[in-house]
Amino acid sequence: MSADAAPRGALAMRGMAKSFGGLRVLDGVDFELGAGEIVALLGSNGAGKSTLVKILTGSYSADEGSIAIDGDALAIADQRDAIAQGISIIPQELSVLPDLSVAENICIGSLPTRGPLGRLDRSAMRTRAGELLAELGVGADVIDPDAIVERLPVARQRVVEIARALAAKARFLVMDEPTASLPAAESERLYAVTRRLAASGVGVVYISHYLDEVCALCDRIVVLRDGQVAGHFELPGASQADIIQAMLGAAVANPYGAGGNGAASTNQPLLAVEGLSVPRSLDAISFTVGAGEIVGMHGLVGSGIEAVARALAGAIPSTGAIEFEGVPSRPASVAAAQAMGIALIAAERKQEGLLPDLPVSANISLPFLRRFAPRLRLDKRAEEEDAKHWIEHLGIKCRGPRQLITQLSGGNQQKACLARWLGGGVKLLLCEEPTRGVDIGSRRDIYAELRRMAGNGVGVLLISSDVEEVAGVADRSIVLRSGRIGAEHPGGTSAETLAAAAMATAH
Repeated sequence: MSADAAPRGALAMRGMAKSFGGLRVLDGVDFELGAGEIVALLGSNGAGKSTLVKILTGSYSADEGSIAIDGDALAIADQRDAIAQGISIIPQELSVLPDLSVAENICIGSLPTRGPLGRLDRSAMRTRAGELLAELGVGADVIDPDAIVERLPVARQRVVEIARALAAKARFLVMDEPTASLPAAESERLYAVTRRLAASGVGVVYISHYLDEVCALCDRIVVLRDGQVAGHFELPGASQADIIQAMLGAAVANPYGAGGNGAASTNQPLLAVEGLSVPRSLDAISFTVGAGEIVGMHGLVGSGIEAVARALAGAIPSTGAIEFEGVPSRPASVAAAQAMGIALIAAERKQEGLLPDLPVSANISLPFLRRFAPRLRLDKRAEEEDAKHWIEHLGIKCRGPRQLITQLSGGNQQKACLARWLGGGVKLLLCEEPTRGVDIGSRRDIYAELRRMAGNGVGVLLISSDVEEVAGVADRSIVLRSGRIGAEHPGGTSAETLAAAAMATAH
């Protein structure tokens, strides 16, 4: 179907192409979205999803191709043009103004005024915000238009973003990993809001690495691979195995590899924790991690899992006894922990794991910069050669070590965060949410590298709210609930059993 023949209410992208520095990242991609449709856009990190969406929403310009709505060609020069054409985006990172009220966030693009001086009409603003939230099925008892946004749970901040798009008269909305950091209950609420949004006639492009939610929520799936369309799937009825095969080019039945061996270390523990406590987070938990062992720690949001690695790495105050290599130890800072051989990969890589203005090489060498500056002068050639080794080893998709880290996809950024600890010296690796927002192919690579590290004697504490990840990777699993250890299980324990323990349900 040509763009000129597109039905009313349809968005059509035709022959989209884009290159960066000679690297072709989009190559003749066609994509359609109807009014009231929810269409998933899937693909491995680096497949071209972000580039396609950035062209649609005005952040990038295409080298080739056309965009049309209702058969009428569009010229989108920037984000303002996209919004004016009814195209908005809910980015993966929250884009709310945290210090402002819900009503101010929703109406920020068109604040109502009154009187000859154009004074802000706060009453009209609150009324308008309430009406838009009501369209999404959310009453003032759930989200108060006068509430300060930063005080809301993340899921409700997401709803505020959606209402803001409605205020801008969005006809087509891109939702990029909207549930990546949400617990299951909050995700379900957001699904309901998304369905209601589509029922009102808004077309939704839904980007997610969670196939279960895609299959439950979306009407169709479009898969990209290596910058081209690799598959179309109608829902319900599509096989997840077929979708994964389209994403990766080969079926991957089990991204976790061989999984945990179920055997704890029989030697003296590498790490022994007794009565670890953090105010309002952890209540006297005790556990061990052996050299060469992957211990998984699972819990729901609010269970305390967010505090464990930070307490062990000296990032937050804690009490209790910690022994490392048989010696009482309490790192006073992350740098002190690193000097002992304890490394932390933080969950929020963009805020805490990356130096956004620096290239891939600098992000990989960051903890061990002295290796490349023996005489207080950085040897950039040596730094880049080291980065090239890890880029190849982990399959990091980039143009080279000099490319800015922010230009990489999420999965490749996470691989770079892992790469910095692979050069030796790490004895205990603390991983927080290692594959959040990461595609299935990159997950497989990350899990394989964690298993390789364990095989070389490194102890790994994998802390994750993804119960299937813990069940699939760990040699031994610990479940936290309300700041305490609720259960411990050997490797091979099912995800259902771990989830039941986390939710304190009978199994």
